[in-house]
Amino acid sequence: MNAPDLSDNIKELLFKIKISFYENLYIYSQRHLNSSNAEARSSSEHCVKTYDLFDTLITRVFPHPIDSFYFFGKSLKTQNFIQERLSEERTRKSKTGSEVTLEDIYYKFNEILNLSSSNLELVKELEKKWEIDSLRKIKENLVEETNEPFFIVSDTYFDKRFINDVLDKFSISPSKLYLSSDNNKTKFSGELFKYIMKDNKLNPNRLNHLGDNYISDLKAPTSLGINAHLYLNSRMNKYEQMIYNPPNKNELKCVLSGVMRVTRLSGKTGNENFKVIWDTTSDVISPFIFSYVLWILEQARKNSIDTLFFVSRDGQILYKVAEIIKDVFHYDVNTKYIHGSRKAWFLPSILNMKSEEIDWIFDSVYCSIASICKRIAVDYSEISDSFNTIDHEDIKRNLTQRERRILKNSILNDQKIRNIILKNAKTKRIILTEYLKQVGFSNSNKIGLVDVGWRGRLQRSLSRILDAEGIYPNTGIHGFYVGLNENQVSPYQNDCYHTFYNKNQMKCLRNGQIFEIFTFADHGMCLGYKITKDGIDSILSDEPMSQPFAWGVGIQHECITKFSEELARSLLKYQITEFTSLYKSVFKLTNSFINSPTAEQAQSYGKILFSDDQEEDGQIQLANMITAFDVIFLPLTRNFRKYGLWVEGTIKLSFGKFSFLLLIFPYIRHKIIRLMQKLDRVRELMGRWCV
Repeated sequence: MNAPDLSDNIKELLFKIKISFYENLYIYSQRHLNSSNAEARSSSEHCVKTYDLFDTLITRVFPHPIDSFYFFGKSLKTQNFIQERLSEERTRKSKTGSEVTLEDIYYKFNEILNLSSSNLELVKELEKKWEIDSLRKIKENLVEETNEPFFIVSDTYFDKRFINDVLDKFSISPSKLYLSSDNNKTKFSGELFKYIMKDNKLNPNRLNHLGDNYISDLKAPTSLGINAHLYLNSRMNKYEQMIYNPPNKNELKCVLSGVMRVTRLSGKTGNENFKVIWDTTSDVISPFIFSYVLWILEQARKNSIDTLFFVSRDGQILYKVAEIIKDVFHYDVNTKYIHGSRKAWFLPSILNMKSEEIDWIFDSVYCSIASICKRIAVDYSEISDSFNTIDHEDIKRNLTQRERRILKNSILNDQKIRNIILKNAKTKRIILTEYLKQVGFSNSNKIGLVDVGWRGRLQRSLSRILDAEGIYPNTGIHGFYVGLNENQVSPYQNDCYHTFYNKNQMKCLRNGQIFEIFTFADHGMCLGYKITKDGIDSILSDEPMSQPFAWGVGIQHECITKFSEELARSLLKYQITEFTSLYKSVFKLTNSFINSPTAEQAQSYGKILFSDDQEEDGQIQLANMITAFDVIFLPLTRNFRKYGLWVEGTIKLSFGKFSFLLLIFPYIRHKIIRLMQKLDRVRELMGRWCV
């Protein structure tokens, strides 16, 4: 085969640069005019609508068509398949000056493959099957929902029979089908559009076209007077471009970016907030959830774990994804979803009223007398005398650190309160133990506990309870977490911790609360347990769920599930077994989202209310609107709650395009908070001498 002339390559490169310039100019104008494809097309009444097919109505699971050729060649175990296949297609096009057919390409291509005529037909059919298996519908442009007549117009080397098979698969029924391979005319040259107008006796202004190619779907038809609009959403967005690598350099990144893209395009929501959730989940949350669960299953296999217990509520979607991955890759580990929470497990873990056993009562950001009473399951009227050492006129007031130390000492030294707490703890521990036995905890199993983070205290409480009741596993409990912070508790006896992100990575991400948004559940918090005729059931709260449901937790779960099924099948099909680059890619995605959100993401995710309190009291938004004055002076007043919990989101929400000027502010705020915390510890040590 003759090598392409160097001057031809230079001409092709200059042509691509020119087209790229005009494309970007068009995209910029569309964004700043705030116009959409749907709005533009709906404004043209009494027109016959025409659609491009590939990357407009349907799309491949790969970011680029040549990626599909690479993996098809890999499946045939044919070296240099992609180069020779593309080279032959270009050669045939340049000779004929028009679109070619698959038969034309393979006729000459057979000199390289050296196949018999029967085997050549087999390879052609395999490519067609490969192509149709890799196609997915773009739901945004659902044409089967309209009763209006429409045409499909495509420059393709596939014949009409194959295209009809594709259309049947996706239930797309155009009034007419115009293909370059069938008519020997192309959109690119404009001749196919001329033929359509002549065939249907239509003036140019009666046609309304939508497609993704700047030349074929915009420039060529508009030069003929046709109303044409460029479909942009099938292009890779910033997250997908961030990950994409050609398959010959990194197969996993190619597949990952492709699955992110087709999942994003598979969503159709009329609600703008839901669209932001779907797109963000496709490109950030789903890759994170999938890779975290895959890592857990890999670690479980290495450590010979018998059963993985996914703890509510963060564990719900993690468990669903684990079931998907297990079905595809056949991991030999039992997985169970159990109901648990700080509220349900912390109190029963109190055995001797030691100081470290009751730290959790006082150390949340929001801590009032009322919340303390809730945590120890005591009515305020029963123990009101014990609060005389501090101002207790307003029992919902957030207590100072000094007041918390005074109350802690009062509880430790007041025999009445001690007895009440120990009695309540024992009562709850008895029923909790029966629940744990019921779901499969025993001292003979090697057990893993799955949660998000952040201190390991839930695991330590569980282990203390199991040990007290004689069912603590002989090998301890393996805890699996996204990360643990600087204030983590030491593991109990034979327990150990495994973290997806190390401490340096968690410092870069900073916002642990964001990951808990990633793992929103579709049910309320576990309040405790009750005895029923069928055994022990958990008691779930209904009140807190109105916010997640209204916000869009159902949309998020649907997207995560769809993505996980697609990626799991793809990794298996394309024989990808090395996942190191997956974990690295996901860190880049989460880091980009948390530290550089879009205005739409800051708006959608910032309005979520969050609390670190086990009773979910003292909730604040993830991101708030602030002023330039706040940026300068609030760090000095220590009123950090006004910033919200997601400072980067607050900055984007408040300052929009100018937020880049304040990129260093979250880092400074983080350092100030750390300094203040160290000063608080010094004051606490000094305060002990004064109490």
